Amino acid sequence: MKRVNKTNLDERQELILLKIEHNAFWLAFWALFASILIQMIRLIRLDGSTEAIAGEFLVFSLMAAYMTLSSIRHGIWDRHLKPDLKTNLFVSLIAGLFIVVVQLIQSQLRYPGAFLRSISASLITGFITCLISFLALTIFASIMKRKQQKLEAEEEENME
Repeated sequence: MKRVNKTNLDERQELILLKIEHNAFWLAFWALFASILIQMIRLIRLDGSTEAIAGEFLVFSLMAAYMTLSSIRHGIWDRHLKPDLKTNLFVSLIAGLFIVVVQLIQSQLRYPGAFLRSISASLITGFITCLISFLALTIFASIMKRKQQKLEAEEEENME
């Protein structure tokens, strides 16, 4: 039996629904991110265990992986950012700086008297995060550019 995807929506309503779903996805994504951060800070003050955020982290990771892999599969990078080294470096520096701040807060909550050690550990963690982020973005950008070229070639082939 064939499955028919009949819809009661016209094209305008379909676009509006897609926009609503788009906004809902990003709201859930960033709300999960904020929830994970808040719980990480609270849990460190209590017992240091991060098992309580495993569910949120799993959902957040699945959402991020799905968006990344689906976008690359379709040759899409971002609406506003270009997949070049300058952008990758900038985004990686932001990620590294963010991790420095989060790590510093965690270290100070866990070990209040070791400020210099907290700073050095945070800077090392931030540098490693920046480096890994830059490498990942550069690799994904390269894969995405090849996919774009392949899709364009297929489109030109179909036009002829």
